[in-house]
Amino acid sequence: MSALNPLMRIGDQVGEALRLHLSSSKAEARSAARESLDLVGLTGEPFQLFFTPAEVARELARFTRLEDLGSTEINARYFNGRTDQLAVRGSGGRLVSAWK
Repeated sequence: MSALNPLMRIGDQVGEALRLHLSSSKAEARSAARESLDLVGLTGEPFQLFFTPAEVARELARFTRLEDLGSTEINARYFNGRTDQLAVRGSGGRLVSAWK
């Protein structure tokens, strides 16, 4: 998997990757996905593991301003002028911000 499919639930996608990588059952992979993504929540980031595109659209409609940056925009804003060559590589980087 090189990118997440916006039409599938993220927990299902992560679980499938773990199932294939770890040769585990679907239930074990789903549990491992939940545990892995719960770690994201521990960092202070709100994260919903299993959602549908319609649910995401409904939640985003509550915000007054949305910003979706791709790799090029992220590099220009946050990594331009760095001497250590740190940057987002490829086209997989995205940063989405929302304000109420």
